[in-house]
Amino acid sequence: MKTNYNSIDVIKVCMSVLVVATHTGLFSLIHDKELADTLINSLAIKVPFFFVASGFLVWYKIANSSIEDKKTKLRRWINKTFRLYIVWTMVYLPFTIYGFYHDGVPVLKSLVVFTRNVLFVGQNFLSWPLWYLLGMLVAGVITYLIVVVWKRKMRVLYFIATFFAISGVLLDYCQEHHIVQIITEPYYKLFHTTRNGFFEGLPYITIGIAIASGHIIKQKKILTALFLGSLVFHMMGIKLATFVTVYALFCIVIQFDLPNRNDSFYANCRLTSTIIYFVHMIWVGLLTLLLPVKLSPLWLFVIVVLLSFLTAIFVIRNKENRLFRYCFR
Repeated sequence: MKTNYNSIDVIKVCMSVLVVATHTGLFSLIHDKELADTLINSLAIKVPFFFVASGFLVWYKIANSSIEDKKTKLRRWINKTFRLYIVWTMVYLPFTIYGFYHDGVPVLKSLVVFTRNVLFVGQNFLSWPLWYLLGMLVAGVITYLIVVVWKRKMRVLYFIATFFAISGVLLDYCQEHHIVQIITEPYYKLFHTTRNGFFEGLPYITIGIAIASGHIIKQKKILTALFLGSLVFHMMGIKLATFVTVYALFCIVIQFDLPNRNDSFYANCRLTSTIIYFVHMIWVGLLTLLLPVKLSPLWLFVIVVLLSFLTAIFVIRNKENRLFRYCFR
């Protein structure tokens, strides 16, 4: 495999902008609701792409390493993810407090719900992006246990990830059709959704690990057909097809060569996507809660994207600052 995957850095910036588009309600401007829903569904591969990229970038450096090296690198990854999750949970805490206050939730209940959300859901008021960090943390711990602690072969990780992917689909089906409520009711009261580290984080992280381990289709015609075919089913709401869609897309992206540069452009792209992803909801919150007038989804999207990129430029210019390194790297 190659050693430079500059295309991932560029695509991640595009994906982060699409996340902003979703969270600012940009697609609500489309009057045809069916078309709007189709577009939203077709673009619901943004965070899965981030998961696959994380699994790939972590694993391709250590795929052929010793157990001790894997142990060191995976623990470093888990510790970094945990730190980021705690830091950004605290950053969004004022919005969380406002949300409970605005909804009239009693203090004691607020503490219970906040604890539940931090431990099992990964988001509170306006902190929707943080479920990705909790999902990656859960996936990282499971991967560490299987590979390092229990020293199982990779096929065990693949089997467990596949099991969770299918189980998540079945849970959603049972919930939607009111089947096996003795299981689904307590589960959804605690976790709210299957969009978490078990049913999405681990499968997508494992896809990235599998690609980094050499399980990649290289024929671009086959990949294109696989991507387009699975995308149709993905847009129809068939969740298992999404795993195939993201796999095919990622395989296409990493085989797309971008020219190497002597500057830090690609490294800055990598950091920019992270900054946009984490800070955009802060700008959304400030603009929607503090402005005396309500912005249209289009203007909200444009202003939030602009402010997020300006934030990224400022952070990149001061990226050696200890606070910024702690929050973004």
